[in-house]
Amino acid sequence: PNAIIGAMPGQGGWCRFCEKILRKEHHRTDVVVYSQMPLPFNCRILEFGRSVHILGFKSEINIATSPPSACAQVTSLLTHVFGVTVIPQPHMLVIDLFSGNQLIHPARLFGMLQMWKEGETFKENPLFYEDFDKLAADMILAEEEELHSMLRTLEERSGGKVELE
Repeated sequence: PNAIIGAMPGQGGWCRFCEKILRKEHHRTDVVVYSQMPLPFNCRILEFGRSVHILGFKSEINIATSPPSACAQVTSLLTHVFGVTVIPQPHMLVIDLFSGNQLIHPARLFGMLQMWKEGETFKENPLFYEDFDKLAADMILAEEEELHSMLRTLEERSGGKVELE
């Protein structure tokens, strides 16, 4: 490929957006698109735009590529770059429907900001994960149930087999 473009972390629909722009509008078949989940590390900003504190590294990440035939090449590249185990997935839906950031972040932000009023600022930088509250946890459970309902519907409508290609 002439370029490899990735989303870290992958978000639902991102690769389909890239497919539309790159393949359909610009007819670029020489560009590989990948999506991964989760990020290979967690960080806290120390000085915005300059430095972070790395809280920890993940032992593995999952990726999917378009075209799927590029998965081995991107797996090799990301293994070298991040030094972690990279697990290739058969389709972008595996990453799109990964319930990590897509559920955790909106629920946590809603909990943090539900009482916020325009013009207010936080006295301290909120701890995103460390100060997780019951409201955010309850919202994640509700989101998780909605995701599982969607997956059950996909399974039922496909007769237990979702055709991904």
